[in-house]
Amino acid sequence: MSFSKFQLGIYQLTLISSRAIGFARDFFVLLLVGATVLADDTFFLLAFSDVLMAFIAGGGASLYLVSKYSEKNESLIDSYYWSATAFYVFIGIIICLIEILFGQPLGNIFYNDLSNNETLLSAYKVSLFAILLGLPVVSANAVFLYKDKIYLQPVMNILFTLVLMITLSIAFIKGFDIKYAAVCIIIAALVRYLSAFFISKKNINFNKASFKWIKNNSFYRELLLAGLGIGFLILIPFVFRSELTQFGEGMYVVATLSFKVNDLIMALLIIPVTALILKNDNITRREIKKLILTLLLISLVSVSLEMFLLYINQNYLSMVEINDNQLKVIQLSLAYIFCSAMAYIISMVFVRKKLIAIVNISSLIALIYLVIVKDAIVYKSILEYYAILYSTFGIYMLLLTVFYNIRKLYLVKV
Repeated sequence: MSFSKFQLGIYQLTLISSRAIGFARDFFVLLLVGATVLADDTFFLLAFSDVLMAFIAGGGASLYLVSKYSEKNESLIDSYYWSATAFYVFIGIIICLIEILFGQPLGNIFYNDLSNNETLLSAYKVSLFAILLGLPVVSANAVFLYKDKIYLQPVMNILFTLVLMITLSIAFIKGFDIKYAAVCIIIAALVRYLSAFFISKKNINFNKASFKWIKNNSFYRELLLAGLGIGFLILIPFVFRSELTQFGEGMYVVATLSFKVNDLIMALLIIPVTALILKNDNITRREIKKLILTLLLISLVSVSLEMFLLYINQNYLSMVEINDNQLKVIQLSLAYIFCSAMAYIISMVFVRKKLIAIVNISSLIALIYLVIVKDAIVYKSILEYYAILYSTFGIYMLLLTVFYNIRKLYLVKV
């Protein structure tokens, strides 16, 4: 359970492969259809189920399950594993029913052109069932982290992406159909879930004799809140770019790829280092401050590198017909790494210190602010629209500070 540089190194190698394959898949789609409305629709569909999975069962859920696995010293890990799995399948069923029966309330928030496109809407309803196969994977991710095999998380994503690329290639050969793309997503999600299940089963040796359902309601409540605490942060950029289509076609796909570059830095350096350090029960306040400063320095270096690469590759971008407005989107997305890195690190620290309520309340208020403001204002430029994104993170960090100090003052008085 100690911090392992070797495990981190393996994780980084597999993660680089995972992100490279994922980026290649997206760039392949972009080359075939261009930065067009069809590309925007396709990228939304490809990302929706996994983003929703990360939102509901984010990194905080894995950390929470790891703490439960540790408490029982492996004697009842399978009980927590199956209870968490069943719980997230139930949530997935509820989401699918709400989206199908009540007019896609989530889908319309994430992509404003969904209701106006019958073909996309039909494919969207089919792809919803991938959520049932995506949410339960968090139980396996917790096993991987608990067994110091964090590198298995990106391996599962590599498998998902490879299956998706193979099945999508058939669609492109016969003629691209977005409904078929939805079926491809479900197939890839099924392969990923089955693989994660069998690997986690091998690592914790399910014992039927000791298995029993967790009947304590606080377990499910705390599990959900731990996942949502980090999940809201994952949701912010996805909700934000839903209105970028108003500035022209191809804006959504360009923003998606831009954020993916930042997500690579987050997933490669920020997330694994944070997770491996914070799972240590004995971490001190000094170590936390050192962690924050180190990872923010990494973010600064990363943004500088991104700016340099963008500068030397502007001519290359013309190959995929990136126009001036789309280039502006790429430039304005660079600062996202600072905001997301800071918010993620602080949130994970709060979750580890069992201050989940503060994270949930702050992130929910910030997300509500984003949803309301982005729909209420008429924007004159892309810069004004991006200001909403960064002000959302600012409000989130401010709320964390205010609520934390209020709690601290209350405890002092008590």
